Amino acid sequence: MTEDKNTTIISGFSFSDPATIELARKEESAVTYLKGQIDYQKPDAVLSMYQKLVHQKVFRTAVGMTFLHEVQDQLLKRPQIPDTLVDPIYADPFVPDGSKLLTGRDQKIRDTVREDATKYRDKYRAALVVCGIFLATIIALVVIGMTSNMTTVINYRSKIENEYATWEQDLKTREQQVRDRENQLLNGEDQNLGQDTGGR
Repeated sequence: MTEDKNTTIISGFSFSDPATIELARKEESAVTYLKGQIDYQKPDAVLSMYQKLVHQKVFRTAVGMTFLHEVQDQLLKRPQIPDTLVDPIYADPFVPDGSKLLTGRDQKIRDTVREDATKYRDKYRAALVVCGIFLATIIALVVIGMTSNMTTVINYRSKIENEYATWEQDLKTREQQVRDRENQLLNGEDQNLGQDTGGR
């Protein structure tokens, strides 16, 4: 691997963009690891690995794409693997974040998307805080309402019991007064009757 001032060669490919160089180096390490693990005598396992790599778009530079193409060729040569199961490789151009290859317009679009994402994230957090405050307020109001109602009910009950006790006491007092009066009247009549009889 030789490098000069303007380019870096990785797995036979020349790169000049620093962000792409970093990505290509990571892909080179991944390819080296996968080549050590891959066993073409187990085509089903190879197919499963290939499909995951393709669907998850793990490789984006020429380094990874070349490896995927090699695996694809091996799978297509296997008669036990139907061609319809070997998915095509996603190969649209990819420019990593921070790349100098981004045009001014592309960079502006990415910056706008990032700004919008940040704004929405901030608004979402603010909305969560407001919802939390509302929820706490509602819970506080419910608790206050429940405890104040209980206090009021208890107070009413106490007042009613006190009034009932007072009424009961008044009734007993009046009943006693009535009995006393009746006794007095009866005693007075008895005395009157005794006097009447004695006079005759």
